[in-house]
Amino acid sequence: MIEAIEAGFFQREIADASYRYQRSLEAKDRVVVGVNAFEREETPGDLNLLKIGRESNSGKRARCSRSAVRATVLRWKPRWRSSNARAAPTKT
Repeated sequence: MIEAIEAGFFQREIADASYRYQRSLEAKDRVVVGVNAFEREETPGDLNLLKIGRESNSGKRARCSRSAVRATVLRWKPRWRSSNARAAPTKT
């Protein structure tokens, strides 16, 4: 194994496989949608991207305040304990 590494066998195999793969893509022997088949003609500037402003993020933070999370955890804790009755005991 060491001799193969030192001789560059693995690097050569990877390079050969990469070359064969690239040639198959260019010859269209292998079809990859969006790479060599069914490509879109539009430029990246033509895409309609969804942009989310800071306002929507701040509303999410308000809903996930520390006190709200704590209240939810306390409300669900008894259910978690009852469903994990056979689980190993935990320190509380």
